[in-house]
Amino acid sequence: MEYLFEIKTPLNVTVRITENYWNYIINFKHRPITGKEHFQIK
Repeated sequence: MEYLFEIKTPLNVTVRITENYWNYIINFKHRPITGKEHFQIK
């Protein structure tokens, strides 16, 4: 499975997002974050 991005939280939990799930998030759940992929934490 290919991930769009992957981050580690302060509690050392890894969170991974696929492109399909990201599209679901920006189109149905949180429309204001559309286009803000470049703000991901590295």
